[in-house]
Amino acid sequence: MDATASHQTRTIIKACVTDIPGDVLKRPFTLGELFCSKILNRQLNTRIPKADFDAVHIPGGYDSPDPLRRWFIYDLNVVEEMGKDKTWNDTAFRLPSPCRPGVFNEREIWADAARNYCAMFTWGGRTEQEMARKLRGANEVEAAL
Repeated sequence: MDATASHQTRTIIKACVTDIPGDVLKRPFTLGELFCSKILNRQLNTRIPKADFDAVHIPGGYDSPDPLRRWFIYDLNVVEEMGKDKTWNDTAFRLPSPCRPGVFNEREIWADAARNYCAMFTWGGRTEQEMARKLRGANEVEAAL
């Protein structure tokens, strides 16, 4: 897992929403924090500076009281926009049910289906990339002055 610690990587985690501990409305971020802290030994970084942030794609139904299984998508170490012609490293994990904090199993059995589904999501998040682009532009103007 060392490669995902510093390279641009899309991480896909399949989990039952009711197995994610804590506040229901923070489930996507809680799961991302658990993954980053236990697997990558770092914090989830959703602040959008000039570069190198983590984007969280929030699935529908994440806040359900029912035990729905969802794919949670995390674009880690985003430093630039990538078009459809570019690729990123990706890894697929399953959170065991019931949730055991810090236990993630790498899975290849459904990885192709997950990759196909996740391909429709903009790398780094559409809104996040727009914000990063504006921040980079503002910094370029300041540097020129």
